[in-house]
Amino acid sequence: MNVGTGAAAAGAATGAATAASAEVIKARLFITRYSELRMPTLTVSSTQLRQAFLVKHGEADLSTHFFDRQYAIMADSGVAGFMASILDQVRHIIGPWKTNSNDCDKYARLAQTLALIAHAKQAKDSVGLAVAVICYLRGGTERHAIVMTVSSPSKGSLRFRFWDGETGAEYQLTQAEKHSIYKALF
Repeated sequence: MNVGTGAAAAGAATGAATAASAEVIKARLFITRYSELRMPTLTVSSTQLRQAFLVKHGEADLSTHFFDRQYAIMADSGVAGFMASILDQVRHIIGPWKTNSNDCDKYARLAQTLALIAHAKQAKDSVGLAVAVICYLRGGTERHAIVMTVSSPSKGSLRFRFWDGETGAEYQLTQAEKHSIYKALF
């Protein structure tokens, strides 16, 4: 074996291990951020969550899918920082936006998954986290998927907030877009 080749291979392996280690450290960032949220004791059932959403947005034919019976509601004050961290991770993992390959549904589903994992790793409760992928008509014509968080700005109240994976920012849906939501996956 050529010693130079062996050294080069060892250097490449060390570089790969360092890169992999950096990825693990980055993946742990979002878990740490979740633990910084002040979680209220508020939990709601899937039925209550659906009803609250319908009251706010008014679509009786909304297709909702719930995987848990109860959901933890995040304190509203920490949601923006938590979602910024999650969406940074998503853009880092998926890479640049590409229509029909690295697009809205992949960004939204990965963001939801990372948020759910962060909750599962840190939470002391045995309920799901109220984070959903929603599908709606952007501008009234274009199908689009984004993330919706449910938070509590004050005791007993719920706030529905929307996050776009493409931009990494909170997104304000128009009334027409809110009424065009046709699917929510919790």
